[in-house]
Amino acid sequence: MRIDHHIARGRFREQVSLGGLTGLTKTGIYLFRLPPGVTSMALHWHENSDEWMYILDVGEGAVLLVWERGDEKSREEIVPKEVAVQNGDFIGFPLGVERAHALKAGSKELVYLVGSDQGSADVCHYSMEGKRTDYTVDEATGKIVGATRDEDIFKPST
Repeated sequence: MRIDHHIARGRFREQVSLGGLTGLTKTGIYLFRLPPGVTSMALHWHENSDEWMYILDVGEGAVLLVWERGDEKSREEIVPKEVAVQNGDFIGFPLGVERAHALKAGSKELVYLVGSDQGSADVCHYSMEGKRTDYTVDEATGKIVGATRDEDIFKPST
């Protein structure tokens, strides 16, 4: 099923909920297929959910985009690092760690698994877009059920 990203318009991937197909209710496991040259989603990180990726099949030039807060003073200054990925790479993102990430396919389709906690509420931060989503995931469809709102991580809290 084609999934268009709800924050980063124009970014999409083919996605199958393996957890949903096998009746899992607390663990989300998805098979993703990303067309050549396409970025999977907006750079993001999760407050309440661990996330992992396992690279199955990758073409030349595929990268993991990663951003961790540094000296930036605005969203416009955010420049993610590009880290090459290859078949068999396992990448983990612990909950609550502000390490925004996404995958970008190289010269051919990128095929990978993604897993995460399911069933409980999470908050996903999209640092470059200045948004956050409070949500749960419908395991059967893989669609996000929740609300998105503006969030400026560079604005001092009052």
